[in-house]
Amino acid sequence: DKWYMWGVNGAGELVLGNSSAQVTAPEDVTSYFTTYFGAQGTSDTTRIIKVVMSRHACSALAADGKVWSWGQDNNYSELGRHTSTSTATTPFKNTTDGTTELSDIVDIGSLHYGKIALDSNGDVWLWGLLRDTGSLRTRPTKQTGLDSITITGIGSGFFTAYAWDAAGNIYTMGQGTEGQLLNGASSNQDSTWQTVTTLQGQTIHGIYGAGYSVFVHTSDGVYVGGQGTNGRLGMGNNNNYTTLTKNTTLSNLSIHSLDVNHNGSFVLTTDGKG
Repeated sequence: DKWYMWGVNGAGELVLGNSSAQVTAPEDVTSYFTTYFGAQGTSDTTRIIKVVMSRHACSALAADGKVWSWGQDNNYSELGRHTSTSTATTPFKNTTDGTTELSDIVDIGSLHYGKIALDSNGDVWLWGLLRDTGSLRTRPTKQTGLDSITITGIGSGFFTAYAWDAAGNIYTMGQGTEGQLLNGASSNQDSTWQTVTTLQGQTIHGIYGAGYSVFVHTSDGVYVGGQGTNGRLGMGNNNNYTTLTKNTTLSNLSIHSLDVNHNGSFVLTTDGKG
């Protein structure tokens, strides 16, 4: 595999090996992955399998379950190394206490100013800033509010974290002013995970945050919630939805993958049509 990076480059520390403020064309950074993370062969445990980026920092998940980060904190502790204003041009392994490496991670995701991670025990970890205000999680912090639940998947929006279990229950925390917490309210929840039982009994394939909107792909189709301005939810209107509502148009498609963002979204069907 090869890795390419491009775009806004902060103070020249995000695109590995390039100190420019912006990188205007995809740049092959594969050699830097080998240098910093180790061998990148198909069977190598040091192989990077996923990279995510918050506003100022990147994090990479290796096949061995370890997480590496680099970039800037920018006052938000986005690096997750117990700092709030530092810069890391060289990737480092994230730890939970300065010594113990964050381990057995099976998935990572990106908030606007932080990260979310899921480990093989079904525990969820957060670091950085969940919303644009609130307390910082300066290191990966286990979400004790979900201790009694075995989480099977995670998702994220700009300022909202999502998790779900095998029974189809969804857990949400963070910004909810547009209804994106899916709990029937339009208010924020900064410290207490909300339990959403709307899809109980369904298999959840993925939760995809799109700015202040959210799409949930399930065995019963696609459900949406949150901000609907400018038709973002594809419901034929501009309404916000504070609870999950089925999008019948998308649910009638045989979906291979979803790509959602703040201003528009795309779907690829199993017959290759977009």
